[in-house]
Amino acid sequence: TSPASAVLAGAKNINWQTANYPANAGVNINLIRKISDSPREFTLVRTLETDTANDGQETWIPQNGENTNNLYVEVTCSNNYQFQAGCSLSSEPIKVN
Repeated sequence: TSPASAVLAGAKNINWQTANYPANAGVNINLIRKISDSPREFTLVRTLETDTANDGQETWIPQNGENTNNLYVEVTCSNNYQFQAGCSLSSEPIKVN
């Protein structure tokens, strides 16, 4: 995938691109918080979407507490699709601006 992007304050779009990903397979979108730089670690804040269409865009409305400077968005493989050789979307989490 290529980087996703998001910005705080009101309804925002998360944008992503995938390559060599099955057309009928959805993606999961997570909001994560960076908890350590060394080693680099994240913790799940909440799942924004589960098995949403892999159409490259989703709208996110930040909730209370989702306005800190250590939030990131990650787009991951859906659990609802049977990947023959496993699945890996190798994009790094993208910082929320």
